[in-house]
Amino acid sequence: MSPSLTLLNVLHVPKISCNLISVSRIIHDCKCIATITFAGFEFQDPCSGKMIGNAKEVDGLYHLVSENSSDEQVQKPRCLTTLSCENDIMLWHYRLGHPSFNYLKYLFPNLFKNKDISSFCCEVCELAKHHRSVYPSLKYMPSKPFSLVHSDIWGPSRVKIASGSKWFITFIDDYTRVTWIYLLKEKSEAANVFKNFHSLINTRFHTNIQALRTDNGREYFNAILGDFLKEKGIIHHASCVDTPQQNGVVRGKIGIY
Repeated sequence: MSPSLTLLNVLHVPKISCNLISVSRIIHDCKCIATITFAGFEFQDPCSGKMIGNAKEVDGLYHLVSENSSDEQVQKPRCLTTLSCENDIMLWHYRLGHPSFNYLKYLFPNLFKNKDISSFCCEVCELAKHHRSVYPSLKYMPSKPFSLVHSDIWGPSRVKIASGSKWFITFIDDYTRVTWIYLLKEKSEAANVFKNFHSLINTRFHTNIQALRTDNGREYFNAILGDFLKEKGIIHHASCVDTPQQNGVVRGKIGIY
């Protein structure tokens, strides 16, 4: 490249195998003129009109020409963009949906000549194939009926029943695993249904619910239910975001009351 053409704001990318140059950045930093022709383009000084750099068109790409090279000889290390064998392999890996590199070697054996497959690594594949930590089953802690109640809402169903309900809410006693099911027309009815369920437990079994465990659904965190839980002294346990396993008891029913 011509010594009169100075590049500013250069970024170093350790793993990139080619030099990429922005024409608009050269024009802005060097205050020069770029003239594009059928054979390539030239960079000229706007005052003197002197050519300070030029590029030749080769297979649809523009390669910068060094002062020491002839017009016919283009230095490939100075080209605007090029793809090495490693980049070709990764390109096909992305295009084909991230197959294994052993399979790519079977499809494109010429690209893997003198290449060690173990040296190739795809960050996307590594992250996508990670497994979430297993949730171990907790040892059952002796308690008493209604010390902890699990609850969840299912729906909406694509077909309504005769009463017009398309949701249902379940309440499971952690001690006995007995399950109560209530039909809902709307999820907003969850607060009133829990009040009725609490009255049922208080009247029939002469006891109070001590803790309620749910997911983070908004139907469990409205003002009506929140004030009721505070009034009755019921602790509200909520599972962490995107971890339904913490509320897994409510997804299986042992008995129906």
